[in-house]
Amino acid sequence: LQSAHEETPKQMFANFRLFLTAEFADPGLPQLLLLLCFRIVLSEPQGLRARVLRHLGRLREQRGWDGIDAAARGGAPDDGLAICAPVANGAMRQLHALVVCQAAISERASQKGAGFSVPFDFGEQDTDLSCTMLRVVVAAQAARSASTTECVPWSEMTALAGAAY
Repeated sequence: LQSAHEETPKQMFANFRLFLTAEFADPGLPQLLLLLCFRIVLSEPQGLRARVLRHLGRLREQRGWDGIDAAARGGAPDDGLAICAPVANGAMRQLHALVVCQAAISERASQKGAGFSVPFDFGEQDTDLSCTMLRVVVAAQAARSASTTECVPWSEMTALAGAAY
């Protein structure tokens, strides 16, 4: 038994995997083991929906999104921004993607040991900045949409979202 740890690696299969089931908040589980292993969390995120609704509520209070939302729904924007419906729809989809991503990051960071191995600092200010930059791109596209054939600037919007995250 004293030398069992020396013989075991020679007898083990190369593709051997060990699966453990444990509560991630268990104090008996070594922190180093959590850091070195792949973790799968099967519990549903309790606060994800609430976080999405809170972020959307905060963004609704910011100036500029009401006109884009009105244009996306087929109405006339009330802020004087002449924007076509496809650009408004694309902007609203991008906005919702930003909000869901922020909510998922916030929820995962709240999981402590089962969340991120390395703390990831992305807060509400970063989401606000990303949404402000998205609004700037949409306003610039609205100004030039009459002279260009591409109504939705997907390449710019995708690059902007990628740079933000």
